[in-house]
Amino acid sequence: MVFIWIGLIIAMQESGGQTGPPAPPAPSLLVGPVRVELQSVQESRSATLLDPKSSESTLTFQFRVVGEKLPAVARFGPPVITEIVDDTGASLLDPKIDGPRNDAVTRRLSMSPQQLERIGISLTATALGPKREARHIKSLRGTVRLVNASKKESVYFDHPRGLQGQPLAHPRLRELGVEVRVLDAGDPARTANSKRHVGLRFLKGGERLHDVAFCDPWLRPLRSKGWDMKTNAGEDCLVYVTDSDLGDEHVMVLELYTDIEDVRLPIELHDLPLP
Repeated sequence: MVFIWIGLIIAMQESGGQTGPPAPPAPSLLVGPVRVELQSVQESRSATLLDPKSSESTLTFQFRVVGEKLPAVARFGPPVITEIVDDTGASLLDPKIDGPRNDAVTRRLSMSPQQLERIGISLTATALGPKREARHIKSLRGTVRLVNASKKESVYFDHPRGLQGQPLAHPRLRELGVEVRVLDAGDPARTANSKRHVGLRFLKGGERLHDVAFCDPWLRPLRSKGWDMKTNAGEDCLVYVTDSDLGDEHVMVLELYTDIEDVRLPIELHDLPLP
């Protein structure tokens, strides 16, 4: 009997304690046409007790992009809401959100096909909160920008820190319609007095960017990491930092997509109940 119980305990441990059939796998999100789905709507309110008129309300929309061709997406942008009206007729567009600017911004998609299959591409958008008497969002319209690509090409630049404050000049950049400028030393300010930082501002063709790498003279890669940041003038830029100082001998490599399909998925929803 002792051996039977020990064998039973070991078997239960190996099966994770489950005695019934395994749970069915979650349905794949890589099915059907690529589309935007609304997952949730949340409303938050805040007020200053000393000034009740200062109360604010915000709506937050959680979207996801799903569909069978999602693994072809190389870059994506935020939801750009162009219309949102509640059932009182009030527009809930936030004037502080710059729609045209958001439409021009894309970021690299760094998710595996397995992750995309489980969760898709998660996106968030915000709007002004409705009046208390409102009950529904009558209409919500907008777009999500996707850039599909597969082929990449590398363009090399010697001594990247020596290019600070200058536009990058290369025939291939002109052919691909890419305009990019290396930021001045100390822009953004937090990179001042650093020999490991390089800032880039894409003026045109940023949707073609796959990655930026740095190498030694034998093209052995340096460890580096990039961040989305703001220039001293408040403009969008990319800042890269390497694990060692960059000198005259180092090389910067722009990895660019040569075949892109620029897609804008529609968002169109009606009669959404407010939270």
